[in-house]
Amino acid sequence: MEKQLFKLAGLVISAMLLGACSQLATFENEDLLTNQEAASIMDPSTFTSGFGFDPSSNARMLYGSADCTNEETYCVSSSNYYYKTDDKSWNAPGLGGVYLEYYQNVAGELVYSFDSYKNNNGKDPNLVGYSIDGGDIIPVSKSSTITVTIPLEEDWEPCDEVERTITVYRNSQHSLSFTTSYTLLAVCDDGDDGTNEDCEVEEFYYNQVAGFTYDFTYIPCEALTGVTLKWTSPHIKGFSSSTPGIIANKGKAKGSPTVLSWTGNVPADGITFSITFDPECAQNNAGFALLWTDFKVNEVSKKYLNSDNINILNTNCPGKK
Repeated sequence: MEKQLFKLAGLVISAMLLGACSQLATFENEDLLTNQEAASIMDPSTFTSGFGFDPSSNARMLYGSADCTNEETYCVSSSNYYYKTDDKSWNAPGLGGVYLEYYQNVAGELVYSFDSYKNNNGKDPNLVGYSIDGGDIIPVSKSSTITVTIPLEEDWEPCDEVERTITVYRNSQHSLSFTTSYTLLAVCDDGDDGTNEDCEVEEFYYNQVAGFTYDFTYIPCEALTGVTLKWTSPHIKGFSSSTPGIIANKGKAKGSPTVLSWTGNVPADGITFSITFDPECAQNNAGFALLWTDFKVNEVSKKYLNSDNINILNTNCPGKK
């Protein structure tokens, strides 16, 4: 099991809500399973294996010895954070379990990332919803991963304790509850909160060219040198592009997304990539394949710079037999 956990540990990207619901019966609603416009899949490339306490390092750290009173050494920046974990097994033979990793980000949020992993029965343990502190069940599109992002109170301060219980659901018979506790840390005084409030020209959008071919255009606030751009593509066999240098980093487990990445210079007037996706329907039995869910620049998502940037799907996959 431990081996499976390390294979599946990862984030991403945040799963967006499809709407609140208090009855588990809605999880079987076909409309829910195909309405992917707000869904997001976690990006395993968000995580790095480096550990350290330098606020300028691109590292994630186990909370461990972090001291909330030492704001200079133990703080959260746009490039590092301190995470906590939990792991629970389903109360049924051979179903595996759920691994939780949660942390505070520089945007003033707590992020909870759940990975459901399978065990010896080989079944894909998709999650279908969650609830917070006993509230209404919030359904999400079927996935082995869910990311829940919750804003902190506006008047939060370092050393405040945030406790909450989040329950994730596999179906109407199986659920797991995680009681979490996180002591908040200060935001590093590194001058970088992941945003640029003075920028009024930054844009990201895409256009469908034909079939599964799309043009992605990114216009930065200023010319960028040596940046890494990433496209999260959960359900693809492969891709082709007229732009050289794009690399596919395929997820190591079923349900883990493929991440396309490109590193180079982006001129001030922007850059466009033409990408053709090859859908992989076998990863999803709900009749669709998610071809694209997020776009990042140096690990900062730019998807929602344009409200029209909904997830890209192939809706012609055969349904579950």
